[in-house]
Amino acid sequence: MARPWSREEVAYLRDHARDGSAAIATHLGRSRQAVKNKACELGLSLLPAAYDRGELCPACAMREVERNTVAGRNGLCKVCYTYRQAERARQRAAEIRAQREYDAARQDLSRARRGR
Repeated sequence: MARPWSREEVAYLRDHARDGSAAIATHLGRSRQAVKNKACELGLSLLPAAYDRGELCPACAMREVERNTVAGRNGLCKVCYTYRQAERARQRAAEIRAQREYDAARQDLSRARRGR
């Protein structure tokens, strides 16, 4: 059974909510999930204050968006932007493979019709 939250722990959580669940959990000796659950119960946001100012990436909420980069102009941090670019490249490669398979199947069909 989980131990009850003390007034001091709740006060610390309220005062340090914007430090993030990991830092709070470490300080209080509780699990991150316990901290998240209590914050939710209290209606507290554990997102860093930089997120509210629009400085953190909306995809990961961990890294800052550098506005003077291509990633930043797309509203993402460099890591999330790179992951999205990689996913787009994988999707495009799959489309090309599918098109090649389709073309090969059409050629097989054409050869089969000529062989009649």
